[in-house]
Amino acid sequence: MFDYLNKDEHLAPLKPYIAGKSTKEIAEKYNLDPVSIIKLASNENPRLSPLVLEKFKEILLQKNDDYLLNIYGDALGERLISAIKNNFPEIGNAEIVIGNGMDNILESIARLILRKGDQSLITVPSFSYYEMISRWAQAEPIFIPTYNDKEQNFSLNISDILEKFNSKVKIIFLCNPNNPTGAYINIKEIETLAKEALKKEIFLFIDEAYIDYSEEDSFISKVQNYKNVIVGKTFSKAYGLAGQRIGYAIIHQNLLNLYSKVQTPFAVNKLGLIFAETVLKDKAFLRETIEINKQGREYIFNALKDFNFKVFKSYANYISFFVNDLFKDAEDFFIALLKRGIIVRNVSSKFSNSNHIRVSIGTMEQNRKFIKALEQEIKERSINK
Repeated sequence: MFDYLNKDEHLAPLKPYIAGKSTKEIAEKYNLDPVSIIKLASNENPRLSPLVLEKFKEILLQKNDDYLLNIYGDALGERLISAIKNNFPEIGNAEIVIGNGMDNILESIARLILRKGDQSLITVPSFSYYEMISRWAQAEPIFIPTYNDKEQNFSLNISDILEKFNSKVKIIFLCNPNNPTGAYINIKEIETLAKEALKKEIFLFIDEAYIDYSEEDSFISKVQNYKNVIVGKTFSKAYGLAGQRIGYAIIHQNLLNLYSKVQTPFAVNKLGLIFAETVLKDKAFLRETIEINKQGREYIFNALKDFNFKVFKSYANYISFFVNDLFKDAEDFFIALLKRGIIVRNVSSKFSNSNHIRVSIGTMEQNRKFIKALEQEIKERSINK
């Protein structure tokens, strides 16, 4: 029954998105205390803004009609859009659209831009959702590898993207800093790409989910100058609202009317809108988050190098690395850490190699527990080798 669904060529190459394992799953499988398990697999912020907690208490007391959950929220997130513009005046006369996480933004972009037979350019390894939305639109994703086996790096040359330009290409997906590698591309290179893409009427989507952790320049101030550039942002990472699913994009003003035709109505939940507007006011929380991440990233980076892993410089809230020869591969490493109550992410793929692991930066206590567990595992393997 419904066999025709299995015959769709555009879906055949896809694999379902697999989220990081939950603490409950691991506790049950390995007979561990759930409280002792540390999840460092999904690049979440381990902290929550105290202002958001206070706002949640207000909502529970229902002292304001704006908080009634039986009434639809702001359909387009106009209050949040205004708050974002006030917070980032450099956006200038570009426009902002809100979505149910950046995933929802990406889906709308695919509906707007991609058609059957089109092509999208995707640097890899990167966020798998770019391929998914391309294939849903019956477009062909063209992959541009950044991993060099000889040099063992994930550096991107803009010229590699430019070489793929043709009449079928309609959009380029660029994650900056990149997930899962942590690599950052400087603004000048991106601007070169944006200019060349504009000449060919190709859109450029820049995913800046992790840019706050980088302390490097964002492209948001330049969107107003490029009709073909869209910058994706999120409240899931540095702002600590992953569970609320609030994403947004900065788009050129000429694109707003067209985008509104493919935008999902009432896509964003009322609580998420309220919390996003609230956390924007908590400047101290953001500063502390960035500093804690910076310290933790340096600590884990140095420890992994001491363990003789190939570690890649990261501008985000995670570090990726290749495991050493004490481990069979990344999956062996992943399972070994699971048994010790530490959840990391196996990001091995055909676009890197079988030894690729990504670990999120947690609190310093969590980071130390991760390194201690890893040290114990390495010690035992060294003895038994």
